[in-house]
Amino acid sequence: MIWIIPVLLIFIPGTVKGSILVLGGTGTASSYLSSVELITGNGTNCLFPNLTQGRYGAVAENLNGIIYVCGGFTEEDPFNSRTCEEFGFHNNTWSKSIPMSVGRGFPSSAFVLSTMVVLGGENSGGQISSTEYLDREAGYWMEGVTMSSNVEAACSVAISESSLVIVGGTSGSFLSKVELFDIETYEWTRLSDLRRGRYDHGCLLADVNGTLGVIVTGGQVSSGATSTVEFLNLKTWEWSDLPSLNSPRSGHEMGLLGGYPTVLGGYFSGVTEQFINGSWIQTPENNLRVERAWFSKVAVGNLSCDDVLH
Repeated sequence: MIWIIPVLLIFIPGTVKGSILVLGGTGTASSYLSSVELITGNGTNCLFPNLTQGRYGAVAENLNGIIYVCGGFTEEDPFNSRTCEEFGFHNNTWSKSIPMSVGRGFPSSAFVLSTMVVLGGENSGGQISSTEYLDREAGYWMEGVTMSSNVEAACSVAISESSLVIVGGTSGSFLSKVELFDIETYEWTRLSDLRRGRYDHGCLLADVNGTLGVIVTGGQVSSGATSTVEFLNLKTWEWSDLPSLNSPRSGHEMGLLGGYPTVLGGYFSGVTEQFINGSWIQTPENNLRVERAWFSKVAVGNLSCDDVLH
């Protein structure tokens, strides 16, 4: 059995500079991975308790120390699952949680106003525009404000305690649309478009040369998988190009690992890359143990492998 010593796991957008949990996905070992890895950024990673079932194309958030994973495609429900599971550090196990109101494959999510907001995705009817958020006290998911269009395989990032941006995705084409949602006012605001429409990309709120913004990496563009990187300046709301990744990739995730913007996993390249001093540096010591794409990730503060007792 794996035991975890509880440590500080509260996530405040833009401040976590420690470790990342990588959850599920699909890979050469299995179409539905249930394995979970802790990546610490100091050259070590270790196993974490497995999910209750294999799952890919899902979303995950750290809600002040409780890890939630929702939606995607699972072994038990291979068609746009509405199921969720949660990890509690009080008992070190995953368990079934409150299911979403709608099944969603490849949705996006963000942590705002201390809750999990899930946006878009696909179900049996195709791409969808609905959103919902978890009301843990009431014990159910609440319907949110509908987006202006259907979208799946986008990425969402919290940019403040009450607002998020959703970037790109697909609704049958390569979307360049970027929108800001304020959960307090329930208002959507159209922002400047990406320079390249893309889906299956990664995104992250990060500081680049003293400027806070959203980094967008890789994904699928009209010509196939791309290594291009763009940056949304949150002061000017304009996009600019950053140096490209060392190789194209899609179906990956991004996080802050040891304080550096980091690209993990995905198709076409399994080598971890970190944005250090203005360049993407390959750091194979931070590679995932299991090759995987279409997985979920959450920031977990400074949780270390020493906190995970076997």
